[in-house]
Amino acid sequence: MGAVYSLGYVFAADSVDAESKQPQAINFSIDYKIQEFPNVTGEEVIEIFNGENIHLEYTVLNNELDDISIIGVGGVLFDPVTKEIKANLTSGAVGPLVLGTNETKTFVQDIPLNLIPDTYIFSPQVFIVLEDQIKMVPVRGQMATVSDLPISWFNPQLLFLELILISTLVGAGYFAYQTWGKQYVSSSIPSQGKAKKQPVAASASASGSKSYDSSWLPEHHLQKKKKAN
Repeated sequence: MGAVYSLGYVFAADSVDAESKQPQAINFSIDYKIQEFPNVTGEEVIEIFNGENIHLEYTVLNNELDDISIIGVGGVLFDPVTKEIKANLTSGAVGPLVLGTNETKTFVQDIPLNLIPDTYIFSPQVFIVLEDQIKMVPVRGQMATVSDLPISWFNPQLLFLELILISTLVGAGYFAYQTWGKQYVSSSIPSQGKAKKQPVAASASASGSKSYDSSWLPEHHLQKKKKAN
């Protein structure tokens, strides 16, 4: 990704010459590529999303006569227009990774994304030890737009929420039916009970006389009827 960043200066409080007030020069070079965008150059703008991780793969070269130890990585994100620092990159320990003279090594920095959607310039920083002094090495910047991931209806988390919502609605509907709806439906349907059988009138016999059931007649009436006979 882009040309190798040849570091001419390392910024640290103990590396500034008291008379010149200039950072001490160091013969050390470092660059990185983004594993998720292997063909993107430093002049391009990458599009990344919150909730994802990007991985910076560094390549470092020590041209000093002494060994250099890489002990950590960090960095900042700043506004490309105002240069105001907006956030810090997650810091992490490295190794220590020791580089002898003219030795080249690589390592990876994992950066989780959880930022306010906006355009930033990523400015990584590498911390090294040279001549028993800790120094901070700034690395080239990379412009990036950070956005929230578009929501998909098939997202597992969203599907789970949809299932909970549907279950809640079904449960509420069933409860409402059992509490009010069932009673209303029952009262609105007319009764369909069996009709009571009416007493069957005595049928006329073939001779024209009527037959009847004498069990319901009073006893004194039956006696009188017998005497009359």
